Amino acid sequence: MSYTGLAAAFVAKEYPGTFQRIISQSGSFWWNDCWLVEEFRRLERKTEFYLDVGTQETRENVRHGEDLVQFVS
Repeated sequence: MSYTGLAAAFVAKEYPGTFQRIISQSGSFWWNDCWLVEEFRRLERKTEFYLDVGTQETRENVRHGEDLVQFVS
């Protein structure tokens, strides 16, 4: 569960003149109903992504604290 992978994409969206390519390791793009994915879909410019995920990404029912449980969609 990487908020830093999500943050990398957010910063690139906010500063397109500085960042045209994004490396996102295990980005939590599902967070907040996938709002950031929708933001990128609306952009006229295209952004290059390199996405990488770990070997635990497909595990079911993993708890990341009291109120956050990982499910595979």
